[in-house]
Amino acid sequence: MKKLRVFGDSQLIINQTNGDWKTNDEKLIPYQVCLENLTEEFEEITFSYMPRAKNQFADALSTLASMLKIPKGVVEWELTLELQEEHAFCLQIDEVETFPNGQPWYTDIKEYLEHQKYLEGATSTDRRTIQR
Repeated sequence: MKKLRVFGDSQLIINQTNGDWKTNDEKLIPYQVCLENLTEEFEEITFSYMPRAKNQFADALSTLASMLKIPKGVVEWELTLELQEEHAFCLQIDEVETFPNGQPWYTDIKEYLEHQKYLEGATSTDRRTIQR
């Protein structure tokens, strides 16, 4: 059975897709027709609204999907996700790289965030980079 669940962060588009609202913009009608044709390919399809503030998972999936290289001819790709209790970057730090003076690489960033101060000897380029 071909099922598809679609989540979108545009209430307008979701309502138009569900048929609750009709598309009046001439430029959008071809997209609406194309979408209606695509939905016929599935036995079950749902469109749900998800506020932008709650779509971190969707953002992560779209980033992941943009990085995958799926071989030609592959029509189905299984993806298994595992939820972690900690942020991924926390799980990747085995050993903190240090400078010759023994301080960790992030010392200048930490100093700026905590005290809005730059390390002694910071160039104007260093300062702009840290501010960003």
